[in-house]
Amino acid sequence: MSKITQPITVGSVQKNSAEEVRATFSSYRGHDLFDLRVYGKFGAAQTFMPSGKGVSINIAKLPELIALLQKAEGEARAQGLIGGAE
Repeated sequence: MSKITQPITVGSVQKNSAEEVRATFSSYRGHDLFDLRVYGKFGAAQTFMPSGKGVSINIAKLPELIALLQKAEGEARAQGLIGGAE
């Protein structure tokens, strides 16, 4: 049974002038999910709407995803792709 009754926006990162990546918690068919999705400005109102680009995983997998992102950051630093304290 899901513990999430309404979507929860954790935060966002600006991707470019027309897109951002949002992190949210939601529920689907009784499963609690972590969603990382690209939102873009669509329509005449130019309001941010979710795109099909993204990933949803069971929230229990969040610690594994964080570990993977930390590993990716370390590798990017080792390769000189990013540097210093970000």
